[in-house]
Amino acid sequence: MNILYGAGMARYDLLHGCHVLASNTTKWTKRCDQRLHRIMCYLHQIDDVTMMGWVGDSSINWKLWLYTDADFAADKSTSRSVSGVFCAINGPTTYFPLCALSKKQSAVSHSTAESEMIAADLGLRTEALPMMALFDQVLKRSIRCLFLEDNQATLR
Repeated sequence: MNILYGAGMARYDLLHGCHVLASNTTKWTKRCDQRLHRIMCYLHQIDDVTMMGWVGDSSINWKLWLYTDADFAADKSTSRSVSGVFCAINGPTTYFPLCALSKKQSAVSHSTAESEMIAADLGLRTEALPMMALFDQVLKRSIRCLFLEDNQATLR
């Protein structure tokens, strides 16, 4: 659980692996031991890697960037996809990570575009819109959100 807390605060690359292990605490297997060992080895190898953000210009140039992605039928036991969301403030000399999440989708998707659309909805609904409302109040101006998606079928 300490690793899960650290992943949520500063190591977004560990989110999915930690969530998979945390969801198996009541049905722990030898495979879970192997996955935990692999995560610990990964942490040991890259203990000098840190997440960094920088702010180098005024807030008038800031934009909210939202990245979403999904992997189709990633969970082998249930055939459910996993949504990934990352949100950051970006400007000419600014890049500051705000939040990330990894969440198993609640239904089985029939296509990659469908799972990507569910991930896009999750990101816009739970991260981008609340962040935009917050920054509108804090900055006393409206902030633009750039939505970034890598799947052409979903974009259409």
